[in-house]
Amino acid sequence: ATPVTTWDHYLLITREFKASYYTIPISLKMRTNEIGYLRYFFEPRLNIGLRKKVRADDDVVAWGKNESVKQENLDITKDMSFFKMSVTLSAGGEYYLSGSTAFVFALGYEYGLSNVTQSESDNLLRTKNGLAPQPTEQKIAQNGLILSLGILF
Repeated sequence: ATPVTTWDHYLLITREFKASYYTIPISLKMRTNEIGYLRYFFEPRLNIGLRKKVRADDDVVAWGKNESVKQENLDITKDMSFFKMSVTLSAGGEYYLSGSTAFVFALGYEYGLSNVTQSESDNLLRTKNGLAPQPTEQKIAQNGLILSLGILF
């Protein structure tokens, strides 16, 4: 396969991000009194993330050719925002085993509030109606389910 560096233009088929963030959580945990061996809680949390490193794996095709190449571990840190902000809502319980030792379980949902990419990419260009290539507009928000299990001493 021909390395991408020898091509003038290529078509991006897929991109897989690998992002690392330092996260500062700000939360409030509201718990019930102990009911039998159980204590229930609800925890809203604001997550403030600071970008550490971002890598990507791309599947690309040379423009005007049928030759496909996989580019791995590309540094795309410049395409990502420095800040990431999200809100998490979790609910769960603490099951007391003995004394102050408890098994903790929670299920939550994280909702991304901010765009984790720069609004325009210098690396990704798009052509429309035969005009000159323009920077691609990007918008990605990270959302997901969170399952927490642990032991509290």
